Amino acid sequence: MKLFLSILFLVSFSTVKAQQFIDVASTNGIQKFYGSPSLFGGGVSFCDFNGDGLDDLSFASAAGDSLSFYQNNGNGFTKMDFGISDTNEVKQINWVDVDND
Repeated sequence: MKLFLSILFLVSFSTVKAQQFIDVASTNGIQKFYGSPSLFGGGVSFCDFNGDGLDDLSFASAAGDSLSFYQNNGNGFTKMDFGISDTNEVKQINWVDVDND
């Protein structure tokens, strides 16, 4: 009986398929690469930073790169320049609404 259950268990997992993802970033106007493949990567933040009801994107940066901000225009994203010249490595981005507006 244990052998039968073990075989049944193994066979049931042989039909499980992984999720498939399609990279559509570049077709939506997002061009972001985070440094060397040996790095652990950086953060991404979803926040409606312009108040239009659509989630905009913010990407952390590798050393030597600046932060990246992409405004959601409903059909894709447009890269924004907020004049932040800090090029140190940033691992995460957090948005806070201090005055509740």
